Amino acid sequence: MRTPPPLVAGMTRTTSILVGAVSLALLASSASASAGEVLIRVRGGGLEVSGELKSFDGATYVIEAPSVGEMSFDATRFECVGENCTRRITSSVLPPEPLDPASPGRVAIEGASPVARELVPALVRGYAASLGASTERVVGAALGESRFRIADAAGAELATVSVASSGESSAFTALGAGKAAIGIADRPITDAEVALLSSVAPDMRGPQTQHVIGTDGLAVIVPVENPLSAIAEDTLVKIFSGEITTWAEAGMPGGRIAIYTASKASSAGEVLASALLAGKSPAPAARDLPTEVDVADAVARDPNGIGIVSFALTRSAKKLNIEGSCGLITRPTPFTVKSGEYPLSRQLYFYTGGFLDQPAARGFLRYALSRDAQETISGLEFVDEQIDALSFDEQPERMVFALNMSGQSFDMAEMKKLLADLKGARRLSLTFRFTGGAAELAPQSRLDLLRLAEYMQGPAGAGKTVVLVGFTDNDGRFSANESVSLRRANLVRTALLAAAGGKISQNAVITKGYGPLAPVACHDGPRRALNRRVEVWVR
Repeated sequence: MRTPPPLVAGMTRTTSILVGAVSLALLASSASASAGEVLIRVRGGGLEVSGELKSFDGATYVIEAPSVGEMSFDATRFECVGENCTRRITSSVLPPEPLDPASPGRVAIEGASPVARELVPALVRGYAASLGASTERVVGAALGESRFRIADAAGAELATVSVASSGESSAFTALGAGKAAIGIADRPITDAEVALLSSVAPDMRGPQTQHVIGTDGLAVIVPVENPLSAIAEDTLVKIFSGEITTWAEAGMPGGRIAIYTASKASSAGEVLASALLAGKSPAPAARDLPTEVDVADAVARDPNGIGIVSFALTRSAKKLNIEGSCGLITRPTPFTVKSGEYPLSRQLYFYTGGFLDQPAARGFLRYALSRDAQETISGLEFVDEQIDALSFDEQPERMVFALNMSGQSFDMAEMKKLLADLKGARRLSLTFRFTGGAAELAPQSRLDLLRLAEYMQGPAGAGKTVVLVGFTDNDGRFSANESVSLRRANLVRTALLAAAGGKISQNAVITKGYGPLAPVACHDGPRRALNRRVEVWVR
């Protein structure tokens, strides 16, 4: 999910937005079609502010209002009126805020590894390059901390950025104590932490304080000499809970399984406990190591080893595919993480206290959330926010599984139509899902509609036909599910055309519905709700 641009100089905290908007009411005027001008108004009417739209990411509008400067508006409370409302979707259009060598900044960033150790230093270098500046690593930083000096072309210091890798819990402690401007976490903030930081910001889950910079997949790893290519979810749970202790019990050659886990304070340990074990106790024989790097290296050296680490930290070990209870295989790839199908993943967050006083802190956060940073994020094997495409022929295991389905979940005539419709097309990583069992789009879909509209108007989508393909789970009769899946596809089509503001031809978007065919999760498993979806294909 793309996150809102940070607040910039001259703007108040999120809680002051409504007050600031009221003070501007007398200045507001109707939106015109001039360059980027829009009208922002409270949903339901009664208050309006006009200005040039600087960015919109699906959650926050940023406009430059006359005589006041930039202001931020929560899209759940405000609506945008005017033909320019969807023209800016990311914050990358905003120029870097200049830094003054006469008063160099000091930016402290603290939190979770591997983000702090692997990703943030690369983002610091990218931010410096966006300023036309250079970076050098400062020798003598404290243990567990990296420090970077940003200097202009003449060598004058513009800012120093310190990055401490001490775990996501420390991110919130450091924010509360004023020791860090940005906290890094690879899990959402807890209710207790929100309460702890109530004096720092009234809403630590708001668009100006919680920023998703990317996603990280967690891979199940074994040494390269292990012949396994996939491991069943239930086998994985039994191994990590100690119910299976030898590879022979798992149907593989080898001796006693050596389980390596990262510290329970790490996010890999957190995901292992919450998403995989789900309340079960971990295997007593598991070897708890300090970091995921240690886990990856230990597994790679041990013929009987197995572990779970970030995609970015698999090093010389081998990733395993995940097999569901029904035999459906999901690969550990950025595409399956982006589409929401891979079972082991986590979002990566930057947390702030709202308004950042330091220009360098504002600039770094803005850069990290921009399109320009996406190549850096993906280059380090974290999962970026860009739309990926996968050809029909690159998904053979999924189609073979679908063709082998039986009973009320399958109709050969309809399956042949699906194959004919999708052969030669490419599937995009955007997937639209719904709240509960109703035909109501999930909140994330608001941003995804804008991203798809932008994609279709860009070079990758120009001249293409978008095929919105609806699916369901297998609860009920096939014919009824087929009708539901088509209604969902039509709902997405209507919302997409509205989000595009008339800039996409209606003939360029068609819909199909195939009920429970081609599932992405087992119909009888705990993740069956993932099958209630609309996929996006282009041809």
